[in-house]
Amino acid sequence: MKLAVAAADPTVDVAGLIQTQRRSTLGALRDVTRLKTGADDSELAWKLILERHVFDLEAELNWLDYIESGAVSEASRRAAFAAAKGRAVTWAADASPTAQRAPAQ
Repeated sequence: MKLAVAAADPTVDVAGLIQTQRRSTLGALRDVTRLKTGADDSELAWKLILERHVFDLEAELNWLDYIESGAVSEASRRAAFAAAKGRAVTWAADASPTAQRAPAQ
């Protein structure tokens, strides 16, 4: 959710935010994998819960890769272009970006 909000704000370093989230997710994945490796074979329910967490964390990493390569980089390009032209990027109700002149300072 925070990445979706950040992508709409041209002042946010979206790539940096994605990297921070990726580091956090990788750390959690290491922790869960360590717990799973140390779990006793008689603890089937616990191992299944940990396995579910592994799949969730791997899915989040895949999603981060996807948004980094596609949608977020496009939003960043649009924001950079608008800033270079002296315009502010705003998001209309239909979620499509529109450029408007930045207010005079």
